[in-house]
Amino acid sequence: VMKYNLSRNQEPEQIYKSELAHDAIFSITGLSDTEDLQSAQYNYSATDDEIIYTFLLKNGLEIKKIYKIQKNNYGIELELKIRNLSGKKLDVKYSIVAGSEIQPISSASQKFITAVISLSGKNKRLSPRQANAMPEEMSLGKTDWVSLQNKYFSIATKPYQETLSSTLSPTESTLSKQSKPNYNLKFNYENIPMEQNETVVHRFLLYSGPNNMDTMSSYGVGIE
Repeated sequence: VMKYNLSRNQEPEQIYKSELAHDAIFSITGLSDTEDLQSAQYNYSATDDEIIYTFLLKNGLEIKKIYKIQKNNYGIELELKIRNLSGKKLDVKYSIVAGSEIQPISSASQKFITAVISLSGKNKRLSPRQANAMPEEMSLGKTDWVSLQNKYFSIATKPYQETLSSTLSPTESTLSKQSKPNYNLKFNYENIPMEQNETVVHRFLLYSGPNNMDTMSSYGVGIE
């Protein structure tokens, strides 16, 4: 859940809430054919500015998710480390949720919810009506960043590594009619060759804050 104050005299507004684990931001799928990471019991540790979750899959892949909290601003950085402890060479693939379930400020502002996907430098925008009419899953090409916006706020995710594929789909709660049309955006990584004991490191920036061009451009990653 993410909440922000629109004014000092009002209760904080909820801009993100995920009821289902598969729709949660930075949720990972695809690393194992037999284990569901949404129910995994991660080992937890923390420092003054990092939160670390570690889990070892039965196939020998160790996952370490390092959340780096950027104090006094709207950014959170995820450093994802995947280490091959299987004793053999593996070809690894996975998908990670880059954004989902942005909430309207009011029922009347549902129309302002928009998905923005930057594909090879060109921005593609989708309204809720388009989301409701879209196929169950839409495959997209090389992706620079993605964003979900309501009237006042954005949830934007920027991958620091090349991302050749992404997917846009209705959230699970949308498909089950538990909520009004909303989006699930995923980055997809396939055919990653990993030698024994090799570690792959991927990094992502999550911006969750106001739709302010100056604020968003201050991160220097093009999400504005």
